[in-house]
Parts: sequence; C-alpha cells; structure tokens
Amino acid sequence: MPLDVVRTLAPLRMSSHDPTSRRHGDTYWKARHTADGPATVAIRPSGRRQATCWAWGPGSDAALERCHEWLGLDDDLEAFDPSPHPVVVRLAAGRRGVRMGRFSDTFERLVPVVFGQLVIGKEAKRSHSRFVHRFGERAPGPEELRLSPTPKRIIEMGSFDFHRLGVERRRAEIVQRAAREASRIDRLIDIEPADAYRFLQRLRGIGPWTAASLGRVAFGDPDSVIVGDYNLPHTVA
Repeated sequence: MPLDVVRTLAPLRMSSHDPTSRRHGDTYWKARHTADGPATVAIRPSGRRQATCWAWGPGSDAALERCHEWLGLDDDLEAFDPSPHPVVVRLAAGRRGVRMGRFSDTFERLVPVVFGQLVIGKEAKRSHSRFVHRFGERAPGPEELRLSPTPKRIIEMGSFDFHRLGVERRRAEIVQRAAREASRIDRLIDIEPADAYRFLQRLRGIGPWTAASLGRVAFGDPDSVIVGDYNLPHTVA
C-alpha cells in the first residue's frame, strides 16, 4: 500500500503558527518531550511506500520509537470497508495512502484543545502560540522550534500569565488540573480509547467535545466523533 506522508502528518501541526512544529516542502519537523529528555524529529517521504525519520537531542531514541505510530503504520487497512456508501468509496480511492496517525503526546495535545473550548479556532491558535513562545524552551536540533511548556511550568503559572494569553480563569484552571494528572494522561495512549475517554471525562472541565477532539489525533481513533462541535454539523449536512 502507498504511504502519503504529507497528508498523514498534517494533523501533527496544531496550526500554521505552531511553534512546536513546522513543514518545509515534504518534510515535517516536530519538537517534543520524552521520558529521556527533549527531542526534535524530522520525517520525510522516501518513495511511495516509505518514510525516513531523523532525531536530535537526548530524547532522540525514544522519539524515533514512536515514528511508526505517527505514520499510522499499525493501521489494519483490511478492516476498513468503504463499500456501504459511494461517497466514502470515492474519498477512500483518492486518499489511499492516508493513515490515521497516533501522535502520542497526549497531555501536550490536550492543552490547545482546552484553549479551543467555546472560542473560535483563530483565537485558540493565537493563545497556544503565545503560550509556547513565552513559557516553552528552545528545542534541540537545526530548526528554530520550541518545546511545549512542561506540566511543572504550567502548574507554576499564575492567572495573570494565562490572562495575557487571552485565556480566562475557567480554561486556565482546566489546563492546570490536567497538568497535575499529566503522567496519567500521557499513559492513555496505551489503553483502549473507550477507557481513555472515560478517564478524561472524569476530569472537571473535560467533556465529550474535548475528549473526542483529543482522541482523533492523540489516539488515532477512527471512530472519534466530535459531539457538540460548531462546524461539524455544517460539514456533514
């Protein structure tokens, strides 16, 4: 089967102004934390069916171990049957190389999703960009990327710090509550999505919309439906 690296990795970037990631041509760059320390990863297609990954920093080995998940190489393609609907057949035929990647940095992905609660996407992306620039650190490697702020740094932030980002007290408190559970949230990648959603929704301020928005990219859940989304009903209908 072909592998469409560019389309598969498109959700890796949280926005066009995401300081933690960048795309140059057909190469994706991503800065991330690992258990061994920070790392920057670069992924580029090498032929129609393969990709090449590089990494820099003390966490480079740990980051490279996750690249196959980002590229959706664990997908069971035989389990997908588009035949019940002609529109699905047409879309599937035009996107044969697209996989559902799992981006695994669950807590890191949760923060911009919470920033997006009850505000327009442009405002949430702007807040996230400011958040990383002001409170994150320079990532290793040749690209000018920044690491997302650590849970410890987020817990130390004051309400005025969030206010300067355009994030009011309610969303700030959700992010800080989640930061206290960051290690458990990051381990959700290793359990069934249904159990992960139940855990997330036990955290005050995280409901079905937030959990499903996170699950699509963090868990690579093909059945994630973003219930309560403002735009989705217009897209589907």
